[in-house]
Amino acid sequence: MKFTSTLLPLLALASGLTATPVPAEESSILEARAVAGPTTFKITNFYNYGRPHSAVAHMGFSWESASGAKANCSASKTGQIATTPMYTRCTKPGVGFGFDRILTGYLFTVTFRYNRDKNIDTAAFYIPDQHVKRTNNTANPNANYYYIDYPANFTLAANPFVVNATHGPVLT
Repeated sequence: MKFTSTLLPLLALASGLTATPVPAEESSILEARAVAGPTTFKITNFYNYGRPHSAVAHMGFSWESASGAKANCSASKTGQIATTPMYTRCTKPGVGFGFDRILTGYLFTVTFRYNRDKNIDTAAFYIPDQHVKRTNNTANPNANYYYIDYPANFTLAANPFVVNATHGPVLT
């Protein structure tokens, strides 16, 4: 009896609900935009390493988009390998990166915001721990440090994202 007394009011409420019509395209608050085709980020001079007799690790790289935008990006952190949270700013406004420890490796992410932040291109890739190496200075063991053994120059496929919603009321 309790189940029926609870269920009947809910069913009555549900039967009274109606679907809200979707506005016609010409009066929609959504703005249609074409998403650009696949794009790439060119990464050059990539490095991430410690230094002898130092507790600080450094990382950096040069970035270039397929459209020709360029930036230099860098970060330092106390530790064996430099990590930095997403969103660490680069020298060009709208370009940022992250280098985070994830399970048994590192996630490297680069983001490029442009067109008044309506377009956002992002690329990411995973560098497994097998690329983390340690120098072996037998003459001075205190001078050993860790580094990421990865090519200095590579290209990343970026995923484009377009913010479609027009914020606020549309005045006609």
